[in-house]
Amino acid sequence: EQAETIIEHLGTLHAFYGEQLGLRIARKHLHAYLKNVGNGATFWKTINRIEDAHTQIALVRGFFDRQTIGKMAA
Repeated sequence: EQAETIIEHLGTLHAFYGEQLGLRIARKHLHAYLKNVGNGATFWKTINRIEDAHTQIALVRGFFDRQTIGKMAA
């Protein structure tokens, strides 16, 4: 699933670059991932301010979980 791939990628970036630089690099990747996702631009405004790797991953996981639930309800 796309969401799990993205979350795994974020974790790899955090581990490889360290939390601070990993967060910044992950933001760039997230921006690209979220461009074509419903509500991605709105979520980007929130995720762009996060300063903690665990929070970043948790919010991304929650975002994609909500996307999946929304698709199932439609």
